[in-house]
Amino acid sequence: MWVVSGQPFRATGLPGVRWDLRLLPAVTATWAAAWVGIALVPAVSLPVGLSIALAAVACGVLASQRGLHQAVHLGGILLVATLALVCAAGAIISGSVQQQAHTAGPIGPAIASGQDVRATMTVRSSPQRASGFGTGDRYLVQATLTEAATAGVTFPAATPVLILAGKGWASVRPGQEVGAAGKLQASAAGSRVAALFLARTDPFDSPAIRSGKGGPDATEPGWRVRWRSAVLGLPPDAAGLLPGMVTGDRSGLPPDLTAAMKTAGLTHLTAVSGANCTMVLVALTYLARCCRTPRWLAAGLAAGGLAGFVGIVGPDPSVLRAAVMGWLGVFGMVAGRPRRTLCLLGGTVLVLLEQDPWLSADAAFVLSVLATIGLVLVARPCSDWLCSWLPLWLAQSLAVPLAAQLLCAPVIVLLQPYVAPYALPANMVVSPVIGLVTIVGTFGLACALTVPWLVPMAAAVAGIGASWVAIVARFFAGLPGASWPWPEGPPGAVLMAVVSALLLAGFWLVTSRHESPFLSGRGSSLGLASLRGKLESVMPSNPTPPR
Repeated sequence: MWVVSGQPFRATGLPGVRWDLRLLPAVTATWAAAWVGIALVPAVSLPVGLSIALAAVACGVLASQRGLHQAVHLGGILLVATLALVCAAGAIISGSVQQQAHTAGPIGPAIASGQDVRATMTVRSSPQRASGFGTGDRYLVQATLTEAATAGVTFPAATPVLILAGKGWASVRPGQEVGAAGKLQASAAGSRVAALFLARTDPFDSPAIRSGKGGPDATEPGWRVRWRSAVLGLPPDAAGLLPGMVTGDRSGLPPDLTAAMKTAGLTHLTAVSGANCTMVLVALTYLARCCRTPRWLAAGLAAGGLAGFVGIVGPDPSVLRAAVMGWLGVFGMVAGRPRRTLCLLGGTVLVLLEQDPWLSADAAFVLSVLATIGLVLVARPCSDWLCSWLPLWLAQSLAVPLAAQLLCAPVIVLLQPYVAPYALPANMVVSPVIGLVTIVGTFGLACALTVPWLVPMAAAVAGIGASWVAIVARFFAGLPGASWPWPEGPPGAVLMAVVSALLLAGFWLVTSRHESPFLSGRGSSLGLASLRGKLESVMPSNPTPPR
């Protein structure tokens, strides 16, 4: 942690916000180390990680000396450096060990030489349409290669691959085990997958599949079939958009609607966000406390339910970030320690980067973290300021997308070299129905498991909200000047970062002398920052359950 004179360092900036930066050095060092480490080969990254670990040990020994600890607070600075070095070393070593495991055995030479293989793979993601790979429908599917055969030799493996295949792969689902013949091709440095698998065949049965593990035509769980059947009965736009907003499945999204969502700045709605995880966590905690369960048991039930939800929708980066943040928050509540959203976010980033260093270069994860920071540091004071001229609901509807947009804009222009000028009004117009879609849609998933006859009703209600989002996206995407060109690559990102910084600085100057009635109790915290208040309201310090 960042310690000065025995106290955690906190900076005050925007009105009404306390910036808790105790984990900032460790998060910064770990993120940088993970990003660099995954780009290195294991023969280089492992010695680098071990060297950093030795430096951490040296810093820890120096910090433990009582005399040095009392002199000019140098001991506290060394403790900060020790934590940062330990976390950085852990991220690099974790990445190196995983890289070696991915290519251990005969699969390594097979990838290096680009051999043709017959492989058994476990699907890890829904198929996504690929562009720029010739004519015809092409799909990208993430999978784990578990067995391969080449030159008459069959061997096991545990290698993450990205499958590039034809339309015969459009129906595979996460968790299915499929066989295919194709060519292995080494992936670029820093890639999450160890190889690209160029499939020459449609998925077929393999010996492992015939042994009972299930194949591409294996029967899906009944609840998933019921949910998909209810969704397919909706209008085309709603049927394509609702699965993305509830479970993150964008495979059925029409291409023209995908383009409209991107142009209107609404693409983030087609993936599961922290809002879904927050609702699951709060609802389960509240129900458990209403049943007069102890705090520790309510926390355990909520954490278990959240784990089940993540298992259903899939471990996307934003879902992982929100879920781990929720778990850490529940643990902090049970331990009776004060919670700080930025500290929770910092702990979340550390946990995830140590386990999966490739998240450091994952655009979805980066955007998720930046959006959360924007909600914590900017949305609340922005809403406070706007409340002097606007109703509370309108001020919050404007503040939340504005805060997220300002922090995420530099990364967004790296992904798409243009600016969506209508993103803010589009997000404001759809914001009233987002809660409807996420709450009712998640309820529909639960009904598919427990009360099947309610699934069509829940899908129809959530589909109304999804249809509205599609209408708004198409409307704003069709307006004149819906996208402004922007410089590509790092120069464009730096320019956008400068613009965002200037806007934030101007906002700080305007609001630094302003005190809104909102601060006197007129409103409540926003977005993911409200997780603390929601959990405290259903899990108070007093163990007596609510009546």
